[in-house]
Amino acid sequence: MYTRFFLATIVTVLLLAIVAGCGPRDLPEPPPEFLYAAVGTSDAVGVGAVPLRRGYAFRVRDAHDSRFGRTRLAILAIPAAEIREIQALVDVFVDSDKRPDVVTVWVGANDLPGGADVAEFEEELRQLMGTLRGWANGPVVVGNIPDLTKMPAFQSSRPTTITPERIEAFNTAIERQVRAHNAFLVDLHAEPMEDELVSDVNGIHPNNDGHRRMADLYFEAILAAMRER
Repeated sequence: MYTRFFLATIVTVLLLAIVAGCGPRDLPEPPPEFLYAAVGTSDAVGVGAVPLRRGYAFRVRDAHDSRFGRTRLAILAIPAAEIREIQALVDVFVDSDKRPDVVTVWVGANDLPGGADVAEFEEELRQLMGTLRGWANGPVVVGNIPDLTKMPAFQSSRPTTITPERIEAFNTAIERQVRAHNAFLVDLHAEPMEDELVSDVNGIHPNNDGHRRMADLYFEAILAAMRER
């Protein structure tokens, strides 16, 4: 756990971009300097994209920057991490004076294959969501778990921990905590699992097209959340 935690200090990225722009009239005026925090694991860092800066979190940042301007990105992610390790990383940043204006979350895709108990996962997710809602100035947008059984890497064989029933149970837990914390859900499970969206290196992570699709879904949810504020 601690090896991964210290790795997080290396892979955590802070980017600053200043671009002129303004938002449409149906959306509230963003703050002069907008901070977007992407919480997750290897996908949030951009693994699967070439180069990594084409990952979904960077694309969401770029989309917001292009539309509104002056957007910073903080990636709070640990490759291969389970949710308790992500909580430990987030706790470090909660103590700082930087508060994100929007947070995206994608967790669970390492806990489920690792054999985590769904009740324990939900309790840890409840704690993480409580932390994020208390920390963020704006909406928290959470993705659920795609249909891992259809990933190319698992077509010939897959761990016994990856079943449709466990995926459904984890997603039910995610949806329950999203509702409980007034967050917003990105239904990644409803998206078709297309081989052309998955990296041909390991058959698990999104490729450039997959990261682009994820960014579109997250950004659509962010805009919808901003309209409700």
